[in-house]
Amino acid sequence: MPLRLAAGRILTAKPPIPFPSHRLLHASIPKRSDFAQQNHYERLGIRPDASPMEIKKSFYSLSKSHHPDVNPSPSAAHSFSLLSESYKILSDPSRRALYDRNTLQLHQRAHHAGGRPPSGLSRRRGTFRGPPASFYRSGGWGPHEEKRRRAHEESTASTRDSRHAGTTTTSPPPPGYGPFGARGHDVVPPHFDKKGHERTHRRQDERRYERRRAMGDDGVEFEPQTSLAGHFFIIMGILAATMVAPLVYLQLMRLGRRKREEA
Repeated sequence: MPLRLAAGRILTAKPPIPFPSHRLLHASIPKRSDFAQQNHYERLGIRPDASPMEIKKSFYSLSKSHHPDVNPSPSAAHSFSLLSESYKILSDPSRRALYDRNTLQLHQRAHHAGGRPPSGLSRRRGTFRGPPASFYRSGGWGPHEEKRRRAHEESTASTRDSRHAGTTTTSPPPPGYGPFGARGHDVVPPHFDKKGHERTHRRQDERRYERRRAMGDDGVEFEPQTSLAGHFFIIMGILAATMVAPLVYLQLMRLGRRKREEA
């Protein structure tokens, strides 16, 4: 064969196709630190709303690749124990609910900006300024309608005066300060029947006290017990009847025998 033709065949020969190695097809195994930092749902690769069947299927699938008998990695035993722990907690409905409530929610809440979820609502509490005007417009009924309206007008007038004077503060009101002015706890609103409410609550307390007295330790109602002297006389009566009854019977038998002998 000519030297030129042999060289052309060598140059035009195609390189062999490389076959993919087993390492390229092998799934990457998470590190030991990754498993320890993940929660139970992340370890099993499922969503927090996964069904029990999905949890079981994911655990069996991962246990085939992380079992120490199959995986030669030195951290396979630790990874498999973490998977078993996650499956044991998530497969039990009561333990899963407890984990979701105490651990998972706290873990998710800590990742929000500012330490709380972005609800858009402020949790700060302002100074109590009494009911809104709609309360008196909608609830101004009954015989005390005029008193409520007058009290509302006085409160709004005092609020306007304090705003103009520049004496309003953001500190909370002192104890006993109501929405209609500086009133103590002893001052009763005009529409509130204090004596009637006290009388009703006093009767309820008396009924509860009588009901507790008539109930035993086991919650069963019983009649009032007899006194100690009554129990003594009852027992003495029973003993006396027990001793006198045989004597009366013997006396009657003797009388009957005498009558038969005389006859």
